Amino acid sequence: MKRLQVLRRRMLILVGCLAIALFALPGCGGTGTPGLPVAPSEDGSSQELSFTTLVQSAFGVVYEAEEPGLLVFSQPQDLEGLEELISAEDLAEDLRALDFDQYFALLVLEGQKNNLRSGKKVTVTQVLCRGEQVIVRARFPGPVSEHEPLSPMVNSPYHLVAVRKAGSWGDDFQFVLENEAGESVAQTTHFIP
Repeated sequence: MKRLQVLRRRMLILVGCLAIALFALPGCGGTGTPGLPVAPSEDGSSQELSFTTLVQSAFGVVYEAEEPGLLVFSQPQDLEGLEELISAEDLAEDLRALDFDQYFALLVLEGQKNNLRSGKKVTVTQVLCRGEQVIVRARFPGPVSEHEPLSPMVNSPYHLVAVRKAGSWGDDFQFVLENEAGESVAQTTHFIP
């Protein structure tokens, strides 16, 4: 009987610790895994935000700039005029189906390319929140080597991710797109309700 009481007590302690870890921590989850505790940066000033890939492709978006771009979708009104930019129907459908009370979306565009590499795409690797600034880090494929197979199409590779809204929002945020070297390649300001 005593052993059963000890096991119950340990179970209650374990459940209590898990509840504290999951519900008492502010903010969002770890990269790509919604609902996990916040992963603060080494200096404690930023939080890694949880995100999920909605669509990633080298085809289907009309984006005329050659340099990288970043678009933010935080409410249904942001989708007005979407057809002018996006010709990929699955991308538009994913944005229209997004629960904007729980998420906002980031569309990272590599920039118009004359020759696309088969299988290589821009990839969001991390999303960090530092006060009223959101850092979006992405891996860009880089220059084409002479031995890579190419497609002669002109298009803009993209990666669309849904970022979980947890913590404090309700303000204008500066979004900064950085490459792997930490260099800013695009910026925009957007209200996140």
